[in-house]
Amino acid sequence: MDTIEFYIKRTVVPWGRIDMATMFVNGVDFIELAREYETPLAKKGDDTCSPGDYMNVMPYALFRILASPEPKDYDENGRLLILLCSCGIDECNSLFMKIRETEQTVIWEDFKKIRSEDWDYSNFGPFEFDKTHYFHQIENPTYDLNTQDDSFVGRFRDDEEKYYWYRQAGREDWLEDD
Repeated sequence: MDTIEFYIKRTVVPWGRIDMATMFVNGVDFIELAREYETPLAKKGDDTCSPGDYMNVMPYALFRILASPEPKDYDENGRLLILLCSCGIDECNSLFMKIRETEQTVIWEDFKKIRSEDWDYSNFGPFEFDKTHYFHQIENPTYDLNTQDDSFVGRFRDDEEKYYWYRQAGREDWLEDD
């Protein structure tokens, strides 16, 4: 049985600082699990997608999607958003999956990255969680708002791009933090 934990962390993104839900599956950040799996796929010649180039989803949206998705949450193939493309647009290059519930478990399976049709996710997962623990984690995530997650900032090509986004967000004051 796989384990899952949710942490709410303050994250710096190009347009501001927001709280994001970070998922840990079997003790590993889910973005890192995806990056590890996708790296060999990217080396097969598809250079339009970077492995693991995701950001987490805002808590209220993620927990609704994982606990009680609405019809609008599903894509045309019945999958749900699990990780956003690093640009923040879910229709860009985000990771989607199907969720299946049994009497005792919740299963994440059938993953797909939107713009990477050639990438085969058949060996990624499935991840099977104890149902009671899964919903307990969704209802009681760990809040870590005193630690700022700057991992997204590292995705800027250079300081000029970072400063551009900070200015666009009207947050020149953040430049002083650097």
